[in-house]
Amino acid sequence: MESQIWTKKQKALFDWLVQWEVSGDEELAAKIVNAGYLGYGYGVIGCEEVDRERYENDSDYRAFIGSQRENWRDDAGLPGSEWWLIGAQY
Repeated sequence: MESQIWTKKQKALFDWLVQWEVSGDEELAAKIVNAGYLGYGYGVIGCEEVDRERYENDSDYRAFIGSQRENWRDDAGLPGSEWWLIGAQY
């Protein structure tokens, strides 16, 4: 894996992915983190942090998050809101 320059949040997400989501596959975890910050869509490699306040107050956003249920990861080990949409094609 090539060296990455990430924020603390991206590094924490990467570490969580390696440990819990992709069975130690650092290359795939790096792709997910990098792609997520360019955009996320259902069924693609990528991730997006869920804004809990917006989820509570915005029905359109809540519907979008609800449509991604298979990609929800809500875990105290995740950075920020601790709730992310994570998708990857294996």
